[in-house]
Amino acid sequence: MSSNNGRTVSPLSQEEQRGAVRVVEAEPEKKPKKQRRLLKKNTTPIGPNEQIQEFLWPFLSCCCCVDSIYTEFPTLIGTASELTCCCVLLEVVTCKPAKDPTARDPPLFCTCLKGEASIIEFGVCLKSRLQCCCIDCRISLPPDDSVPCSAGICGIVCCYKYGFMLECCRNWKELEKIAKESAATTAANRGGGQVK
Repeated sequence: MSSNNGRTVSPLSQEEQRGAVRVVEAEPEKKPKKQRRLLKKNTTPIGPNEQIQEFLWPFLSCCCCVDSIYTEFPTLIGTASELTCCCVLLEVVTCKPAKDPTARDPPLFCTCLKGEASIIEFGVCLKSRLQCCCIDCRISLPPDDSVPCSAGICGIVCCYKYGFMLECCRNWKELEKIAKESAATTAANRGGGQVK
């Protein structure tokens, strides 16, 4: 505090009168920690999602089991497996090329063998995914979005997500689109509306 002509002036007021500007450095943004996932680091995930649905061509399916041809190159090289049984999770990758070799130091070009066993929260009775080169096999009990209930043989699918269809040589992405359109048509017909 200082006195100026009998008035009390705070240090902040003096700085403002002198035209001084305070610069406050913003703290760097803290990025949230990413959860470590063995099969999703440096390899293409074998888990079902929209990114790989177009590369999965089912050729044999029965209820909770689906066997498909996997066509994404070069990630089809090697093997990747994931098994969930109640609260136990097992993950193994072998001979998998890295998605981005320069992502780590020193560069990682190939995972020869990597495995992990974990205890997780109970979510499903049994789920298994195995990708060996161009063959992708999945089992889920009960069936879910990742392993939908379907029936087919030799690339001909006659049932998908509990709905009847007759499609040949379609990938998962196309089957998903057809199933949604069919469900929308059925709902519109039941409601007496028209589908655009």
